Amino acid sequence: MNLDGNPAQLLLLGYPREAVVELLIPAFLPFNLIKGGLNAAITMILYKPIVTALGCTRLIEANQIKPKTKLNVGLMLIALWIIIACILLLLSIEGVL
Repeated sequence: MNLDGNPAQLLLLGYPREAVVELLIPAFLPFNLIKGGLNAAITMILYKPIVTALGCTRLIEANQIKPKTKLNVGLMLIALWIIIACILLLLSIEGVL
């Protein structure tokens, strides 16, 4: 059963409301925080190279992209920090750490 972090699906499947409420903090909240953090970090890492490649192949207009700029190291460090934090959170939830 794939819940996709949505507690409303459990209610539709006939689970008691009290059981769903008990799962909000220990199950759904960490899952959604990890999923959102990883999505943001991966987007931060991949956006610039993809837009640059699309601009070079003329699949998007040249005025939509900036001229070549150096890699934003701060943005990359933040993205990597988010990925590491999500992995550590997941490991601590599983009891590995």
